[in-house]
Amino acid sequence: MNARRAGFSLLELLVVVLILAVLVGLMLPAVQKVRAAAVRMQSQNNLKQLVLTTHNWAAQDGQLPSLEENFYFRMIRHLDGGEAIWRQWFDRDEFSTNDIPIRVYVSPADPSLVTHRSPGPRNYSSYPANAQLFGRPVVFPASLPDGTSNTIAFAEHYARCGDTAFYYEWGVVWARTVRRPSFADRGRSPPGQLYPTGLRDVIPVTAGSPPESRASTPGRTFQVRPKVWAPIHLYDPRPPGPDECDPLIPQTPHEGGLLAALADGSVRTVRPGVAETVFWAAVTPDGGEVAPLD
Repeated sequence: MNARRAGFSLLELLVVVLILAVLVGLMLPAVQKVRAAAVRMQSQNNLKQLVLTTHNWAAQDGQLPSLEENFYFRMIRHLDGGEAIWRQWFDRDEFSTNDIPIRVYVSPADPSLVTHRSPGPRNYSSYPANAQLFGRPVVFPASLPDGTSNTIAFAEHYARCGDTAFYYEWGVVWARTVRRPSFADRGRSPPGQLYPTGLRDVIPVTAGSPPESRASTPGRTFQVRPKVWAPIHLYDPRPPGPDECDPLIPQTPHEGGLLAALADGSVRTVRPGVAETVFWAAVTPDGGEVAPLD
């Protein structure tokens, strides 16, 4: 009498496959949440390193660095690991920043850099400086009467918004509009762009008694996860895809809100739906408003 061969029936196999599929479906959201939290933490660390580096700068010079001095470039050697990169550049035959990205300047969650496939320079920045604070030399902290814990120093911004690119150092330009990494900026755009013009960001306008700051374009603060399309190059023949990114205000790729490094070195999340007056009060270093982000 032949012994019956042990094995799975088709029905049993289908049940096992179904159970595995359910388990994977349950685990996937948890894995995605852990990954998103890790990316968010890396962005927080990048922002914190940027603002603490400006603190060290002010401790030596007595004032914060200025956007007019292109401090993003000059600050590289003061960043963690920046001295090694600085030496790499000067050890080569030709001085260029085009093929050495500065990781602390780039958000790992920035979708505009994921979609951008240009072979051009990598000197993008996802963390713009507040031009209301860094637009001119500022004695630190004496020139911040609103308080260092109530003033945004750096925030998040997509490195590319449509045909606008935010660069910390000029090289081969693959965008129609190239500008310095800043927000709330009404200064002059750098000479490296194709059509030099004055910057026209949304800025805070302070008025009244007691003072209150509102956006120069009413109702605007920042964008949460706008869709973005980045061309391969300046004359990309493809029709543009969906692009909701507005280069005149900050953007965040995080659902929870905009990451912002305050002038005291702390990093906070500015929630979506924050009052216009609260957000822009945090952008002004000396507006005299009483509207803390908390």
